[in-house]
Amino acid sequence: MRWIGLLFLGVACGPEPWSTTERGLIYGLDDRTELEAAPEPWRSLGLARTVALSRSSTLEPLGADLGPTLGEREPQLCSDEPFRDQSSVVDCTGVLLDARTVLTAAHCLELGCEGLWVVRGHALGNAESTRHRCLQVIGLDAERDLARIELTPEITGLDPLAFGVPPAVGDGVVAIGHPLGLPLKVDRGGEVLAVEAHHFSATLDLYAGSSGSPVFDAEARLIGLASSGSGDLVFDPQALCLRSRISAGGGETITSVDQARITALPTPMPTPRPEEEATGCRCPPRATKGSSFWGLMGVAILAGRGAATSLCRSFRRARGARP
Repeated sequence: MRWIGLLFLGVACGPEPWSTTERGLIYGLDDRTELEAAPEPWRSLGLARTVALSRSSTLEPLGADLGPTLGEREPQLCSDEPFRDQSSVVDCTGVLLDARTVLTAAHCLELGCEGLWVVRGHALGNAESTRHRCLQVIGLDAERDLARIELTPEITGLDPLAFGVPPAVGDGVVAIGHPLGLPLKVDRGGEVLAVEAHHFSATLDLYAGSSGSPVFDAEARLIGLASSGSGDLVFDPQALCLRSRISAGGGETITSVDQARITALPTPMPTPRPEEEATGCRCPPRATKGSSFWGLMGVAILAGRGAATSLCRSFRRARGARP
């Protein structure tokens, strides 16, 4: 990780606002819109198929007006940043494959199923969200950043999920997810820039919290899951606050998915709980509150400890995975 990135790093087991080592940015115009404003079939796909993954205790009672807000979670966020007053309680996103199975990004499951809630319909204007528990991880491929989990209780009334074919450069794509932990947002402005064997890149406005977001083709068929991208928030030296990066080039990395890839996911081996570091603190689920002041102190503290890479978040690999 570049040293300049340490300006916004939090120390191990300290408060963890979204500006800490997260990924994503805006490509051209910000295309994120509320789910309730999206046309069909995207609205139905968001409500019926897209789920929030969170270990936050604030998910009870359910609702889209839960705290903390994005502004509270990231106090240094510029006052004109969109969605600043909305709740930010989601860690990752996933998509329902069937009544009991969710597909998400593998790096979202560092702590396994323990304490993980799966919430369907976490969106503004929706009063019918439902909460489920992650029962077990039933498939995991860390290299390709794909994981399959089983939830309980099961969800009834789902139509079969349609899968598409690998996209071509120039194709339009749509993502539905929880950028920055927010209630569901839809981005219909993505364009495929490059296609590889197991992934493709697209100009989708994804952030931390978008990991595992389903990506659809123009026919509303699932073709990928959000995996990684570029840096989220940057410091504005004139306004003295954090704002979204804006770029006219590059793209976010989307893992390609189809029925065969999902079926082939290997059953994971049991993983031990995170070990305590030398300081005695163990890596917890991400905090939902905390001032970014600690992030600014990270440079000095980490330098003193001589442990710039020991940030108590082992799944943040150099490949740029976002939680």
